[in-house]
Amino acid sequence: MDKIIKDIKWLFSELWKERRGWLLFALLTVLLVLGTGLWNAQSPLGSSSYLWSSVLLNLFISLLAAALIEVLAQLRKLIDVRKTQKMFRDLFGFTGTGASVAVVLPKFEAMIKDDWTERIKDWLNNKAVTPIKGPYPSIDASVKPDLVAASNLVAAFSEASFQIPTIIWDDEAVREIDDKNSLYTTFIAVGLYSNALTVWLNQKYNIERLFKLEAYWQEGQEITVTNVGFNLKLANYEEKRLNRNEDTWESFKYEDKEFDYALVAKVRLPNDKVAVVFGGMEAVATERLGKFLRENWLDLINWRDSVTQKKIGSQQFATVVEVPLVGNKEVISSQKVRVSNY
Repeated sequence: MDKIIKDIKWLFSELWKERRGWLLFALLTVLLVLGTGLWNAQSPLGSSSYLWSSVLLNLFISLLAAALIEVLAQLRKLIDVRKTQKMFRDLFGFTGTGASVAVVLPKFEAMIKDDWTERIKDWLNNKAVTPIKGPYPSIDASVKPDLVAASNLVAAFSEASFQIPTIIWDDEAVREIDDKNSLYTTFIAVGLYSNALTVWLNQKYNIERLFKLEAYWQEGQEITVTNVGFNLKLANYEEKRLNRNEDTWESFKYEDKEFDYALVAKVRLPNDKVAVVFGGMEAVATERLGKFLRENWLDLINWRDSVTQKKIGSQQFATVVEVPLVGNKEVISSQKVRVSNY
């Protein structure tokens, strides 16, 4: 009931801001209709006052109808906006105006090759405690696509009439997400292996995380940028029940130079916070995925679990998409979708 009252108050507040003149005009014409109607009722049939009051009454009724049509059209538009905003909140997992949302960018650093190699070894040994920022020459190539992706996400919030989210670094996000007094309740991580928040989620087992990030390499070869591969895993089912054994999850490896695999996922955390992750294995895929989310989030929210046929909606989910790396093609529709039952 409180929510209904709140929605009604919002509608009339926005209606007053958008169509104040028409509302005042409608009120004036209502008074004029009532006044001329009373005059008409008291005038003798066939008298000049009856004739004039009838003409004015019809005129004022027409003006009132025009005002009401304009007001009702705006009211319908506002109701549609409210419905769209609800779906946007459901997908990204926040409440209110968006003031509690943080977009999380990787904080790239100047890494020497040996440092990068040590981090890769941690991943290969399932000790992925730090994000892979990449050797120094690749930093600029990674930062720009992340910024473009983040700008598209910020634009999506603005276009849905929400407050623009705050941009924070990934190391700050990892601290904030555990802080009970944090201003943020929803964290949207841009990037996979390079984002400390995504890596932090990748190591958590007390949450309904439907994805897994891994690294692999050809044994016997030197660990280099070209010899290390990355593997994105998506949860699977056994008799329509989620299989918790990550070793059996479906793998998506970046092997084709014409397209990349990218991930969009939402995870609810035990402390009533929400983390959303989106990114590709290649930086250009992250950039194109940001554009896709801005332009196609209404489609994404209606994607269904490949097994249970459950809609993404407001649920926890993970989905893998193919992102073309050449040409100006759009993001291909979902390859697989997993939607939580919880």
